[in-house]
Amino acid sequence: LELSGEHISYRSPELALAERAEELLTRTSTLIDEQLSETQDLLKAAPRLLASWSQGSREAHAPRSEILHGAFAPTDLWLRIAATRNLRTTDGILPDPSRIIAADRHSQHIWLDALAREGLHVRTILSSDSVTAPGAAEVISADIAAGAEFRMLPNPPSWLWIADDDTVGLPFRWGDSWPTSVFATTDPAVVTLVRWLYDRLWDEAVPVTAETHSWDAILALMSTGATLEAASHALGISARTGRRRIAAALEHFGTDGLFALGVAWQRAQQHA
Repeated sequence: LELSGEHISYRSPELALAERAEELLTRTSTLIDEQLSETQDLLKAAPRLLASWSQGSREAHAPRSEILHGAFAPTDLWLRIAATRNLRTTDGILPDPSRIIAADRHSQHIWLDALAREGLHVRTILSSDSVTAPGAAEVISADIAAGAEFRMLPNPPSWLWIADDDTVGLPFRWGDSWPTSVFATTDPAVVTLVRWLYDRLWDEAVPVTAETHSWDAILALMSTGATLEAASHALGISARTGRRRIAAALEHFGTDGLFALGVAWQRAQQHA
């Protein structure tokens, strides 16, 4: 029942269910956000703690670890591990792919050859603004042709990768988008934490297709609740440029409103 002034009426079941569902979703979203934050706090301390322990430990069954420094340490470490065994899966977060995009042809061929290995499945989360960066479309298309999958998030938390669900690569300083000091470990607790974090982020991320458009990044941000102005600012473009990209998207999809545009764009992403 519902009381409105002096009138008592039956409350719409649909309305009651919708309000209850919204409450549950809000609580769930808050809980997930808190868990994500706590997980990242743990991962901030993990590399240095594990590095110190592994160097001083004499236990026969201590988790294997490896440290690498240098401008291309993020990719070099993965390539070094990939050279020792036939990897089946690699999931990564690459907030700043500019080093790969700007790499010389020889380095790009090495990377593409690694991706093309039989039985290897690679998934990567990129930052939304990097998808439309100069040269990105060509590299992303080549990687997708080699079998890789990409999704994008407005602000990926840090560079990292997971190989075969038993080895993870982390930056020494959590939050680095392209670290120069990286750490790989097989510690089961750390692997489990990183896997949980990655799966949550992958589910939230928006698929990237081989054919990218200027409006993809701004629509990806707006799909998470950002306004056009906020999304434009996050991408480092003016609101006027953002509006031009939205106008181009409206014309491309033949829609006449932002809601219809969002539906059409999401559908196109899902069927790409």
